[in-house]
Amino acid sequence: MVATVGGTSIAATFTVTGSTYLSGIDYSAASIHVEPVSAAPGAVVTINGSGFPPFGLVQQLVLGGTDVLPVPQPHTYSAGNFITQILIPQLGLGNTQVDVAIGGTSASTPITIGSAIPASITVEPQSAEPGQVVTITGSGFPPFTSIESLTLGTVFVLPYPWPTNAFGDFTIDVLIPLFPNGDHELVATVGVTSTTTTFTVTGSP
Repeated sequence: MVATVGGTSIAATFTVTGSTYLSGIDYSAASIHVEPVSAAPGAVVTINGSGFPPFGLVQQLVLGGTDVLPVPQPHTYSAGNFITQILIPQLGLGNTQVDVAIGGTSASTPITIGSAIPASITVEPQSAEPGQVVTITGSGFPPFTSIESLTLGTVFVLPYPWPTNAFGDFTIDVLIPLFPNGDHELVATVGVTSTTTTFTVTGSP
């Protein structure tokens, strides 16, 4: 490094540390793992990395040849670790891998793409009188997606907008409207996914 002030120059030696680009540090211990290790398209998985260059941006995140790098880009911390989540895109079923590159250091780990779990809903209790509150639980729906419709018979019973979580699940309380006694179809629609179950109304006058 050379500094010049006026007509006077002086040279000094400066050593860069902690950089994979300049110092030649070997990050061969870098690794990633995915949780869960098997997921269906539309599911969200968590990727943990360790042993990478510190304070580096994730420059490449590829799943089965498809770019899944989140925005904004995740980055490593001082210990060279990072954590991020990705949404599984539409891919062929079977075994594939996740590849990550940070500052010239890369790592990969296997993952299995499985079939989506069929959407389903349950009601607890399974029968109730008009005016009572029941709990509806859904699973297997698209993640982070609002419930479009919730109907009992022909009546819209969704009390307020409610989204699914990262796993495509939801739980919501619903007030049973005035209905004749007997079995009625309960239909839940989330995005373009719908499913039904039967609910029994009792105690109507």
